[in-house]
Amino acid sequence: MALVGGGGAGNTVNPSGTGKGLNYVGEFAYAYSGTISVDNNEAILLEFDTGPSVIQADARFAYGAASGDDYLYKVYMNDEVILADASGGTTQAHWFPQYKFIIPPYTKVKLTAANITDTTANDQGVVVSGRVYA
Repeated sequence: MALVGGGGAGNTVNPSGTGKGLNYVGEFAYAYSGTISVDNNEAILLEFDTGPSVIQADARFAYGAASGDDYLYKVYMNDEVILADASGGTTQAHWFPQYKFIIPPYTKVKLTAANITDTTANDQGVVVSGRVYA
């Protein structure tokens, strides 16, 4: 069973709200970035350190507002890119495919986005959820 706040990264003030940290509830972990205005500079949507458990995680990036711009999404573990995906622009706010990965114990995780079409800032977001294994 996961430690509450695993590694001090858990959100203990507003566990159902948004933020850059990871929340633990029993055998589950989750994080909601909320919408963040992102231009052509790589912006951190989520960033957290995990505790002693393994997490079987899913991440879904999303446009928070309609835009025709393309975005590059990245997932880092211990400052190394483990996943990078460029999305096609859309004129509708929507979710992108679900990315599945394993997060090892004591890992620094960062999820980012950057506009690769131009310098316009558009709302972007990401949701991470997963099962925690002791």
